[in-house]
Amino acid sequence: MTKAKSPEEALEALGEHLYDQLMDRVYFVVDTEYTAGPTHDAPADDEPDLMADNHVISLAIVPVFQGVPQGADAFYCVMKPAVPITPASTKVHKFDDESVAGEPPFAHWVDEILARFDYNPTLSAAGTAPTRTPVWVSHATVDVHALRAELARYDASAAGRADPAGSSLARLHDLPILDTVTLGRDLGVMPAGREGLIKLRDLAALAKVPFEETHNALDDATATADCLLWLMRQAANTGRFDDLDSVLARHHRGTTRAPTGPSNVGKRSFTHPKLDAAHRDLHREPVERVADAEDLDAFLAMAHDCVALRCELLRPSVAATAPYNGPALLDPLVDLLAGCTEPGQAATLAGALAELIAGAADQPQPTLTARRALNWWTVHRARLAAAPGCGTEPTDACPDCRAGLSCPQVTLYQVVTDISVYGEKRSLDYKRIKNVLIGTRARPSEQSRYIKWHSNHPQEAAWLLYRAIAWEQEHAYGSAGLHLHTASEFGSDLREPRLALLVAQAWVESGQIDEATALVTETLDRRIRDTAYADLDAWLTWSRVGLAPRDRSRRRGPIVRPNAARPDNRQNVNPFALP
Repeated sequence: MTKAKSPEEALEALGEHLYDQLMDRVYFVVDTEYTAGPTHDAPADDEPDLMADNHVISLAIVPVFQGVPQGADAFYCVMKPAVPITPASTKVHKFDDESVAGEPPFAHWVDEILARFDYNPTLSAAGTAPTRTPVWVSHATVDVHALRAELARYDASAAGRADPAGSSLARLHDLPILDTVTLGRDLGVMPAGREGLIKLRDLAALAKVPFEETHNALDDATATADCLLWLMRQAANTGRFDDLDSVLARHHRGTTRAPTGPSNVGKRSFTHPKLDAAHRDLHREPVERVADAEDLDAFLAMAHDCVALRCELLRPSVAATAPYNGPALLDPLVDLLAGCTEPGQAATLAGALAELIAGAADQPQPTLTARRALNWWTVHRARLAAAPGCGTEPTDACPDCRAGLSCPQVTLYQVVTDISVYGEKRSLDYKRIKNVLIGTRARPSEQSRYIKWHSNHPQEAAWLLYRAIAWEQEHAYGSAGLHLHTASEFGSDLREPRLALLVAQAWVESGQIDEATALVTETLDRRIRDTAYADLDAWLTWSRVGLAPRDRSRRRGPIVRPNAARPDNRQNVNPFALP
C-alpha cells in the first residue's frame, strides 16, 4: 500500500496542482520604454490620466505558457516617436533622438504588435479558438496606457481611411490585466499602497530573479515574466485564491480596453509607529545581568512606556534579560495589565510575557515551573482576555500583529502550556506521553493530564494533544493515529487549528473528504488571530481545488448501456485499492 502523505507533503501536492491551474493559459508580459509628449513632463506611474501623451520608443512582448516563458516567440521593436525625446527620458533608458533617427515610426509596427496578441500555443491543427482568455502582464499599468495612447493617435491619423470598427484600438484584444506591483501587494509579499510601489529591481531581488537594471524593454519584460512565475507560486502556496478569476477579482486592474491604474491601491502601512530617540535610547543597553532593585525599577518603567507606545523593542529587551531576571520580572510585568486600556497594549505586554516565560534554553531558573504554570495561567488569563484587543491600524495593533504574526494576547496559552507539556527537563519522549500526558490507548487514561484538563482547560488540553501527536508522528509512533481519534472524540480538533489540520489530513487519506472539509470549516468559524488559521484556510482552498477531481472520479458515471452495466447490488472489492 502506498505510504500516506504527511500534511506538509499533501499541502505541497495541492499547491502544485493549483499552480498548474493558475498557469494553464497564455500570459503576455509587456514592457515599454517611452518619452513624454509636449504637454507635460515625464508622468508618474500612479497617475493614469497623465499617460495619454506618452510616446512609445521600444516595446517587448514575452509570452508565458504553462509556467514557461516562450523566449523563442518573444517580440521586440524600436521606433522613432513623433515627438522629441526628453532629456529626463534619455536619462532613464538611454534612448535619444540621434539613436532612433533611423528607426521606423509606430505605424510601421502596429499590425505586427497587434498580431502578437493572437499567439496561442494551444490551438489545434484545425485552428480551434482558445477557450481560456490570455492575460496581459506588466510591472505597473503604465505600459498598457502607453500602447493605448499610440493606438489612439494612429487611429486619429487614419480616421478618414479606416472604419471605426476596424480601428487598432478595437483590434486590441480585451485582455484582463495583471500588474506585478499590485499582485505582490495582494499576496502580502511586499508593502501595500501607492507609497509601497515596488521597483522591478526590488521585486526581482525578492524573487531571486537575475536582473540587471538596463531599462531595456526586452530585458525588463523577461525579468517581469520570471517574477510573475514566482508571484503565482506564492498565490498557489498561500492558498488565498481558488483560481485565476479570483486573483483577477481581488486584483482589480481592469482590462486592456478599460484599464485602471495603481491610484486605486489604498494606502496602508505595515511599518511600526515611529519612536522618539529618547525612548529608543532606553533599549540600547539590555539588562544582561542579575539586576538590583534600581535596575528592575528602571526596566519596569521602560516596559510601562513600551506598552503604552506598543513598542516593538520591548520583546527583544525582555528576551535579553529573561535568563537573569525572569522570575523577578514576571509578576511586576503582569501588574502592567491594569494600565492596558487601549487596543494593542495588552497584546504588546503579552508578547513580552511570552518571551519571559519561554526563557532561554540554558536558563538556570525557569520563569515558571511546570507545576506552577497552569495555576498561574488560570489566575491571569481572564484579565488578559478582558483587555482591549488589537485593532486593524498599525497605531492600535501590537508589534506581532503589525508583522503578520500570531497575536500573543490570544496565543500566550501556548507558551504557558508548553511549560507543563515538556516538564522540568524541557523535552518530550514517549514515556512522558504514555505516563503523564495522555496514555497509550485510544481513550486516554482518566489520570492523564489531558483528561484532567479537558473540562476546565479545553484550549490548553487541545494544545497538549497537538504537541504530543506532532512528536509521535515525527518519531513514527503508531499511537499518533489513536490520539488523532481522541482529538475527534473529545472535540479538541475544533479548538486547535494545527490539530484540525492533522485530523483532516488523516480523514482525507481514508477517503472521508466531506468530513475533513466540514471539520476545517467549523474550526475556521472559531478563528482567532493565530496564523495557523491561515494555514487551515489555505488547506481548505487547496482541498477544494485538488480533491475535486478525485471526488468526481469516485462518482458513478451516466449509464449509457443499461444491459451491460454492473447491477447496483454488486461490488467488486479490491482489498489493495487506495481509498
